[in-house]
Amino acid sequence: MQVINTLPWNELVTKSGFGIDALLATKGQPHSIFSSNLKNVDSLTWVEIFNKMNDFYASTPAARTSVISLEVYSNEAVAAVPDSATAYPWRDAQAYVMFQMGWTDSSATNAANALGIELRNMVVSTSGYSGLTTYVSYAHGEETLEQKYGADKLPRLKDLKKKWDPKNLFAYNNAITPS
Repeated sequence: MQVINTLPWNELVTKSGFGIDALLATKGQPHSIFSSNLKNVDSLTWVEIFNKMNDFYASTPAARTSVISLEVYSNEAVAAVPDSATAYPWRDAQAYVMFQMGWTDSSATNAANALGIELRNMVVSTSGYSGLTTYVSYAHGEETLEQKYGADKLPRLKDLKKKWDPKNLFAYNNAITPS
C-alpha cells in the first residue's frame, strides 16, 4: 500500500527528518554540515557511507545525533527556464546531500568533522560533477565561491554585487565581495 500525503511547506523539514530539526536547532547543540550537489547517486558509494556511519555511531556515541539528509526534487521546471535567465548554477542537480554531523560532547568534534568531510568527498567522487559543487544555503563555509556560485555565474554576480551592494552590507553568510 502506498501512502502519499501533502504537507504544508513549513512542516516539510520536521516531517521528513522525523523531528531532527528540533535537535539541530537546540541552543548549544553544536553541529557542522558538509554538503554536495549530485547528478548521480551511486549505490555502491552509499553502501560504503552507511557502513562508515554505522562504525562511527559505534565508536563515537557522543556523535549519534549525526544524520544524513538526501533531498531529491524534480528539476523539470528549472530546466524549462534558460540558464542565462537565472543566477543559480547547478540546474542539472538531481539531488542534494547534507552530512549533518552533530555531537553532545566536545570530545567528538574532530571525529565528526573529519567523517563529514570524508563522506562528502566520497559522494563528490561519484556525483557526476568534476569537483565539489554545493547549494549555497547548505555550504559549510570552507568551499570556494566557485563551488557555491559556479565559475560561469560568479562574474555576473560580482557585477550585481558591485552595483547594488557596493558597501557590502549584505556580507554575512557565503557573501560575494564587490568586485
